[in-house]
Amino acid sequence: MNLKENPVISITGFSLGLYKVNKIMNSLVFKNKTLSEVISFTSSNSRNEKCWCDSGKKFKHCHLDKEKMTPMTIQEEQDHLKKIDRNLKLCLFNKFDNDCSNGIIKAHSVSQELFLRKISKKDKVYSPHMDMIKYKINMKEIGVTKASVFYGFCNKHDTNLFSDFERKEFIASSNQLLKIGYRSLCLEIFKKIKVIKKYHFFKENKDRGKNLLEQYKIQMRSNIEIEFNKNSLIKLEKIQSLLHNDILNNTSNKMKHCLITLKDTQKILCSSVISPEFNFNLERLQKLENTVNAKNLFLNSFIFNNIGYVLISWLEEDNDYGKNFSNSIFSESHLINHKLIALILMYTENIYISPAWWDSLTDDKRKNLNKLIEYVEDLDKNITLNIKDYPEALQYLSHVFL
Repeated sequence: MNLKENPVISITGFSLGLYKVNKIMNSLVFKNKTLSEVISFTSSNSRNEKCWCDSGKKFKHCHLDKEKMTPMTIQEEQDHLKKIDRNLKLCLFNKFDNDCSNGIIKAHSVSQELFLRKISKKDKVYSPHMDMIKYKINMKEIGVTKASVFYGFCNKHDTNLFSDFERKEFIASSNQLLKIGYRSLCLEIFKKIKVIKKYHFFKENKDRGKNLLEQYKIQMRSNIEIEFNKNSLIKLEKIQSLLHNDILNNTSNKMKHCLITLKDTQKILCSSVISPEFNFNLERLQKLENTVNAKNLFLNSFIFNNIGYVLISWLEEDNDYGKNFSNSIFSESHLINHKLIALILMYTENIYISPAWWDSLTDDKRKNLNKLIEYVEDLDKNITLNIKDYPEALQYLSHVFL
């Protein structure tokens, strides 16, 4: 889905990740009603039947006379989306261990002290954000105390889960690598929950005061987005449950890794879950027709002891998929650095960039990098788009499969 061509739903206030939803949305099949079915429904005596929009409410309490309601203002929309951002706080480990303590804290998907400060300038980093009016990338300056924050853990579980690499020497142990990948997984779960809440808000309010055709467009698109993200959430929560025993017992039997060591500390950090359909050799690895069955990679870029790393992790059951994708990065030695930066900028949205490095680039180089971030469609046909003429923000040294 290219949101540039889908003005029906404004996503002001959403993260860049929602902008980067690609063509897989259009390959998914949902049981949405046709417009003629909706017109027929609204023309009949359907007051006490469940509404055509699949909200579960009776028509008389949902879309009856919705066109007569006061339209939602842009300010109202923005205020409510920000309210969801502020108020969504939960411990994602509570279902495994409900002994939470000291409330929900500001967890960082990219470590504030260990990683973010290493690339900051005056305790600030850059993060790309999409201008949904001009459809252009802007670099937003953000303080390291606020960068990568999500309210996904209580104090006890955040400390217990991630102290292995937050507070101990990094030795690239299987347990440390597991925890780094696991945190990416938890962030993605948190984001899916938030996105679903936002689209439910759209279903309730976005089509107030609009005609039936516009109501239909908004409701059907919202249903698709909710279903898509619910399916993704189901898969991610299954992975979380699968990794549960390894996490509790400090073992690592279910996750594999490709740890890439860099020549120098990199200029770009990230933490994300991605599901590539194609590798960098343009070979198809999976079809994302149903996100419940998607194969996932956990992608992290971080710094320990002034050494830069990129970590690609995957479930043991997806070992062929993970190794195939990783090996495609190294298939052309002169393009490894380019593929690494393309990997992060094209596939992820939880990205933090060194201001000193970014500001030192020419306008043309920044423009080329922005094209990688903005790129959405036909990723399979143009995976090497723009990866041959820009600065090497990540310089490859070696890699190992663990």
